[in-house]
Amino acid sequence: MLYSPERSSLAGKAPAGSVLSGITSRIIFSRRIFPAGVRHSGKRHTLYGVKDENGSSMGRGYRSISKLSALLLRALPLLLLCCLAAFGSETAHAQSPKTWNQRGQVAEDHKDYDTAFQDYQHAVNLKPTDLRYKANFARARFLAAAAHVDRGRVLIQSGDLNGALAQFQRALEIDPSYEAAQQEIDQLQKQIAVSQQQIALDNSNIATQNRTVFSEQNPLEKSVAQIQDQINKGQILNPITGTILTKYALEGEMTVTGKAIYKIANLDTLTLLCG
Repeated sequence: MLYSPERSSLAGKAPAGSVLSGITSRIIFSRRIFPAGVRHSGKRHTLYGVKDENGSSMGRGYRSISKLSALLLRALPLLLLCCLAAFGSETAHAQSPKTWNQRGQVAEDHKDYDTAFQDYQHAVNLKPTDLRYKANFARARFLAAAAHVDRGRVLIQSGDLNGALAQFQRALEIDPSYEAAQQEIDQLQKQIAVSQQQIALDNSNIATQNRTVFSEQNPLEKSVAQIQDQINKGQILNPITGTILTKYALEGEMTVTGKAIYKIANLDTLTLLCG
């Protein structure tokens, strides 16, 4: 009896007691192969046919592992965020003072004195005993403060007093010992106070002028009413319909009330008197 690997079953029947070449004796049941001598119970077998003492499969254990994996997957984004936050807070400390010093030199070469000041400050904080780092930090602090003072003076020339004050205050934050910044702040605050007083005075004068104008409103309205009345009275209405016989005043000539202007008569009806 030969075994064919291309077929899923044995070709023909093997006589009792015969042994198949290269194949251990097995019992074929429902397309599953069980070791000889093992009785099939009809229950579902797990991986490798392993069962616990009660005859149940290991499915409960696998379900527990699946639940644990799901919980880990849900918690993974939060863990990643925590790691990123910790990494971001430690970035400054992760770099060496030499690296910060080099970065400060590059920023100083580009005249970016604020960035140079911050980079040199990191270097000094990491290695406060290094005299080179301290010297670079002091120089960048002075240059950064001076740059803000210069910007503030330019803003004063353009009339932006509040922007100039912010620049001077920033210079004093960088270098509290920078006297020029403090002097500019004191002078600018006085100038702003004078400007505010002038604005308040102008507003007061405008209010006074408005009150004067408003107080003259009623008399002006009365004058307008009187003029309108005179215009209305200047209109001439004929008492009768007729023909002008004689004119006593010319067009455009000034006249007074009660003076005759012309003589008019109704010629439709004539009354003749005989003497």
